[in-house]
Amino acid sequence: MFLRKDTLAETLRLLRERPDAVVVAGSTDWGVEVNIRSRRASCVIAVDRLPELRELRVESGFIEIGAALTLTEIERRLDGEVPLLAELFPQFASRLIRNGATLGGNLGTGSPIGDSPPALLALDASVVLADADGEREVPSRSTSPATGRACAAPAS
Repeated sequence: MFLRKDTLAETLRLLRERPDAVVVAGSTDWGVEVNIRSRRASCVIAVDRLPELRELRVESGFIEIGAALTLTEIERRLDGEVPLLAELFPQFASRLIRNGATLGGNLGTGSPIGDSPPALLALDASVVLADADGEREVPSRSTSPATGRACAAPAS
């Protein structure tokens, strides 16, 4: 089953109902799982068109990047504003992958070989995590790419 809701709130409620769902935006990692490893999911939820996850704001002292913006979109819209990211993007896979890959996906998969976590750590970035109960902001170092797991729920 493939689902795509119109709002973040609807999507978060759906994720509460379907905790087993695979969340995709660019689907660059999930595509590998499906095509190379023959993995299947009973439910796939697309977040690539959610307006709340497609914003990019530059304000004094911080930049907010939506989790569903592709790396190419971020690169073009920032246009060198963050030199470290400007250096990272051309080295991040191929243009074809950057046209689909997202920072949210790169962090959300918790891949230990993800390209963006070291840069986000160096930038002392924070990540906003959301579920149907609300949002919380965590330092990017809490996303645990070294363990292969994303930081999805508060530590008990």
